[in-house]
Amino acid sequence: MPSFGKHERDCYIRIPILCFTISFRIKLLLIVCFFPNIHYLNVVVPLANGQNGILPPSPRAMYTILVNRHIVDNGFLNGINNMAELETCIYDLIDHYQENDDLEQIFHLIQIWGGNTGRGIYIRQHFAWQEIEPIYRHFIDVIRSFETIDDDTLNNAFVAQNVFYNSLRENHYRGMGVAFITKHLRFWMHRNLPNSMLPIYDSTFSENVMLRGQTANKRDLLPFWQAMIAKAEEEHVSLTALERQLFNFFNN
Repeated sequence: MPSFGKHERDCYIRIPILCFTISFRIKLLLIVCFFPNIHYLNVVVPLANGQNGILPPSPRAMYTILVNRHIVDNGFLNGINNMAELETCIYDLIDHYQENDDLEQIFHLIQIWGGNTGRGIYIRQHFAWQEIEPIYRHFIDVIRSFETIDDDTLNNAFVAQNVFYNSLRENHYRGMGVAFITKHLRFWMHRNLPNSMLPIYDSTFSENVMLRGQTANKRDLLPFWQAMIAKAEEEHVSLTALERQLFNFFNN
């Protein structure tokens, strides 16, 4: 039986999910996930402490890394003072993005928003945006095409993040896994599906919902998305609202 840490075991309910995963063949699995027994709200609440007057330490540390490595300049954040302002800035850039616009600013802003656990892509090898750009553009073009949440969208999103990951590695880039790839995936869904952005799969959800420990593994991504969609439907809340409320709850 898994350990629940600071959250009491009776705060959780089991939700069996029949789901399909892709590994050369289709397999039917019974997935058991855990969700807190709380009052779910159909509203996207701010990140915990996201409206304070300064960025939290982790995003500030990521920004410092980028400045020190001369990837961005000192004025890159342009007066952004907290997570709510950073999130709004990213959404605005994505919602007004036109095909073939520059993507580098958005890429770095999402990385800063995610915090310094995503520093690997910058520090494990020499970072050259011109090498990342075509891989990233192909990835976001797929994500921007989604207009509904259905089985095809889930499968295509899963394949897209896998292709992005493998393409980075083929170009000798390490240090970007499912946790940060799904951060980008989530943000790029905002224009077409602001209430149904597929959730980020990071250590918070790996440990507390999927009970897989603190390291998020892409093999659990598709079942995680399916579990979150089922829970959102059960609670009559949007997928976006559910993700944010759960993230704040588990990090409280």
